[in-house]
Amino acid sequence: GRIDPILDGLKNTGIEVSGCFSDVPSNSELQVIEQASDQARTKGADGIIAIGGGSVIDSAKAVDILLKK
Repeated sequence: GRIDPILDGLKNTGIEVSGCFSDVPSNSELQVIEQASDQARTKGADGIIAIGGGSVIDSAKAVDILLKK
């Protein structure tokens, strides 16, 4: 429920949210990055928004790199 206000704000500005990947551990492994990338690709995501601390942000950067391949 913590991210609901953020998701609602995005939707209210016309940004379509295609999904949410929330299984990011404190120290992401490559397998987690690949799972998140696969989900984003399957759902047709155009970009990534990171909500959280360092590991979440670093993971989102890696996912974004894989999506651009």
